[in-house]
Amino acid sequence: MDAAKELGKDLGVEVEFVATTWPTMMKDLQADKFDIAVGGVTRNTARQKSAYVSQGYLSFGKVPLIRKKDKDNYLTIEDINKPSVRIGVNPGGTNEAFVRQYLSNANVTVVENNLDIPHLVAEGTYDVMITDTVEAMLYAKADPRLYAALTDKPFTNSEKGYMIPRGDFIYASYLEMWMDEMKLQGKFDDLYKKWME
Repeated sequence: MDAAKELGKDLGVEVEFVATTWPTMMKDLQADKFDIAVGGVTRNTARQKSAYVSQGYLSFGKVPLIRKKDKDNYLTIEDINKPSVRIGVNPGGTNEAFVRQYLSNANVTVVENNLDIPHLVAEGTYDVMITDTVEAMLYAKADPRLYAALTDKPFTNSEKGYMIPRGDFIYASYLEMWMDEMKLQGKFDDLYKKWME
């Protein structure tokens, strides 16, 4: 959100945040409900087919968020991909896609609100939440009962980017130059330190 506010300032416009969901994000973008999708958008070719996805600004991967007391129990796909392991996952995004592809033997429950899952893991309703390294680290920082496992060696390697409607060359060019400037000036690094360290 801080980066989006910086983009708005640089464009000379007021930023208005519009809520969406992973299952409806692409349709909402195409329906002009918002001008840019920010905050956790994974860069991938499937999204690039329907929208313009920017260069990456943050590398990450899929990792298990687990209870701290279980930090030695869920270190591999094989450790997690068992009928006895309860996974809570949010619908419609890359977390669910990963779970469906690699953890088909686990006991999977789709939880509508992504923000509900961490405390359900901490309380013992679920054993694992598969999520992005950044999100897992933030949840573990906020709740000492949780542990972000494998953040140094995630199951996957991806990047976060911003997503805008296709076909607007001027907007896309500006976005890419703005991102380059944010990197060169160390502003993305500053935001990472502010929120993650």
